[in-house]
Amino acid sequence: MKRHITANNSIEYQKIMENLRARISSGTFKPGQRLVETHLAEIFGTTRGKVREALRKLEQDGFVKIIPNVGAVVAEFSQKDIAHLYDLLGVLEGLAVRVITPFVTPEQIESIDILMKRVEEVTDNATLFLSVIMHYMPC
Repeated sequence: MKRHITANNSIEYQKIMENLRARISSGTFKPGQRLVETHLAEIFGTTRGKVREALRKLEQDGFVKIIPNVGAVVAEFSQKDIAHLYDLLGVLEGLAVRVITPFVTPEQIESIDILMKRVEEVTDNATLFLSVIMHYMPC
């Protein structure tokens, strides 16, 4: 019985963390904005302890900073931080292409080619648009 409760707590904590991360990533919570535990606990219908646990994990992931006597604040990124992230993303995408290429079928390549041509007809930045679509395309 205790394991079941722990699993539910873990699931609840995970949902809070994912929701906070999504709100930070989407800009709902702005860089430098204070994240007040009591307010977040009300929003998520949970305890401050679970919110605090999620905020600590988000601090480890670089999404928030926890400042003594202030609380959690949404992390701010410098231009240099953003450039490093794009460099890393480029390396990871290149690796992903290299790893998956031997498994891509000719039919999938043809589908990608058709999609790329359609995207080029409607946008100036087809490569960016296709990159986004590829993340959601079924394998």
